Amino acid sequence: MKIKSLVVVAVAALLAACSGGKTAKVEGQFFGYSSTFLLVEQTIPGGNSLLVDTLRTDTEGAFSFNVDFKDANPVFINIKTVDNYVPLLLSPGEKVKVSSIGNLYNNYTVEGSVGSETLRSLNMMTVAQIRALDSLAVIFNNTSDPAQSKQLGQEYSRKYIDLKRKVIRFVVTNPGSLASLVPLYQPMVAGRYIFDEPTDIVYFKAVADSLAVRYPDSPYVVSLLADVEQSNNAIASDSIFRATLENIEEMSVPPLDIKDAEGQMRKLSDLIGKKVILLDFTSITTPELKVRNREIAEVYEKYNKQGFEIYQVAIDDNRAAWLSAVVDARIKWISVNDFQGKNSKALAAYNVQKIPSCFLIDLKGNIVARDFNSVAELERSLKEVL
Repeated sequence: MKIKSLVVVAVAALLAACSGGKTAKVEGQFFGYSSTFLLVEQTIPGGNSLLVDTLRTDTEGAFSFNVDFKDANPVFINIKTVDNYVPLLLSPGEKVKVSSIGNLYNNYTVEGSVGSETLRSLNMMTVAQIRALDSLAVIFNNTSDPAQSKQLGQEYSRKYIDLKRKVIRFVVTNPGSLASLVPLYQPMVAGRYIFDEPTDIVYFKAVADSLAVRYPDSPYVVSLLADVEQSNNAIASDSIFRATLENIEEMSVPPLDIKDAEGQMRKLSDLIGKKVILLDFTSITTPELKVRNREIAEVYEKYNKQGFEIYQVAIDDNRAAWLSAVVDARIKWISVNDFQGKNSKALAAYNVQKIPSCFLIDLKGNIVARDFNSVAELERSLKEVL
């Protein structure tokens, strides 16, 4: 994904520190940093920083400073020594206490700032895994043993996927926090980023949509929205509906190419001839969704190994809410969303008039049943085509 205009590890946004307005007060102690010179910097869009203050710790490593705000938008602040730093996400009026011992970034604690505590939870979750990935990459680049290279590559892939899943969960569960900006631009080794695939735009959009409501005039949010718009223009020709002549000839049902919660394109045509499919149209706004999903899950667990798959199309335009619902429900089947809501081309293709609706598709790509009144009815139809 080429939207790295705002890259910094403690990425942030926002306004230059200035007099007037509300103030955040920060007190702290860095054990082992007696009489140490500190820089207090604010990061801004573009990866640059503004100097907020300079100070020196006392003989016990204690210090204090204030950050002035022009408006209500939170700011990202780094407390820096020569070779280390502690990142904070401050809001007006907060009274914050920070402490650390040894390696500042790895061992700091913070109280009195919700944003800073959220940011710390992200850092503690990712720092060790990113360091492990960096180490694996170095070893991989220096080995000449093909067997070891293969093993290292597989281990790197496993660790990277695990890290990305954790970060995705953080993003979708904290869409209204500016802390969610950080992993979007988080660099790793050799110029790679956690979110560096074109399909990862879905997470940028989810965060942008949520933050634009809460912080519409934040410079960082404005910059994020510009990044998303730039990316949208670049992929405008990538339609969810890529119905080729080959698709049409091979399938008796309209083709669907829609991205899942991880941003991967999931093609209905990939299942035709391999699985019996329940094509299910639903929405997180449907009151009975949880109960319905539990009932469908029972059928899925019972028949999945026999060749049954679910391709569930969500008709929701709130990215953050849908992503959070998918993560929380731990859905095992294919769940996709084009975020077009009632304007989804999938609805038009299948002439869906109500939600929920579903279609049972056999191995030849033919619709053999639809809109079951009960789980028992679904099972009866399923047994006939498996």
